[in-house]
Amino acid sequence: MKPALELKNVSFSRKRDFEMKDVNALIPEGKITTLIGPNGSGKSTMLRLMMRLLTPDSGEVLLAGKNITDIPSKDLAKKMTMLSQAPEGLVDVMVHDLVAYGRLPHRSWLSTLQEEDEAVIQWAIKVCNLEALAYRPLHSLSGGERQRAWLAMALAQKTPILLLDEPTTYLDIAHQLELLDLLVHLNKEYNLTIVLVLHDLNQAAIYSDYVFVCENGRLVKDGTPKEVFTTELLRNVFHITADITEKDGKQHIHPLASTRFEY
Repeated sequence: MKPALELKNVSFSRKRDFEMKDVNALIPEGKITTLIGPNGSGKSTMLRLMMRLLTPDSGEVLLAGKNITDIPSKDLAKKMTMLSQAPEGLVDVMVHDLVAYGRLPHRSWLSTLQEEDEAVIQWAIKVCNLEALAYRPLHSLSGGERQRAWLAMALAQKTPILLLDEPTTYLDIAHQLELLDLLVHLNKEYNLTIVLVLHDLNQAAIYSDYVFVCENGRLVKDGTPKEVFTTELLRNVFHITADITEKDGKQHIHPLASTRFEY
């Protein structure tokens, strides 16, 4: 398995009650990898460490074998991009102009968009099914449309690695599935390496090639969904009992009860 990203003995602490210690992880290239775990388990922290939004106390994050702290910011922005949870701001900007911001790492701040830039912007708009909305202000869009606009901006950076922190948050179920289907398409059609944080265990099982399970700042298990999702893990990490079935080669999790309290 060729790694797109690697965490080597990464430790990080920010709060008195949270510590990530000696985390080792290989993110496979060209796959969809999902980080799951209870609230406060370190999923988003791990994603931010990968993107250099946080700096490890010790250890290193490697991109193509090189410590990301040694990569200039503009070069790093050409290799990885991240869509944060429920992005805010720029609500009055047109969709086209929002997507155009994704081209900033490829040009100087004061330069105008070139023909190549516009071609990439139009590609990102098209692949996210936003052509009819390209000249609508962001605030006029539905939640699902707005999330696709932010995704198009990230895609316009034309990076081989895309990180997403809980991209389905605040979306209804139809828009959640629409977005996840789009991510699968981007992975298969353009060989994007995608790393995302999800809360929904079924979505993680169905849409992921690889899964990391976080608990209290540790990686407690990783592998394919079939390898990861067991009744024992669901009981020990997520504190639920569940039935697990398989359909079309995908795991389906049917939660039955919480194990936190006995009645």
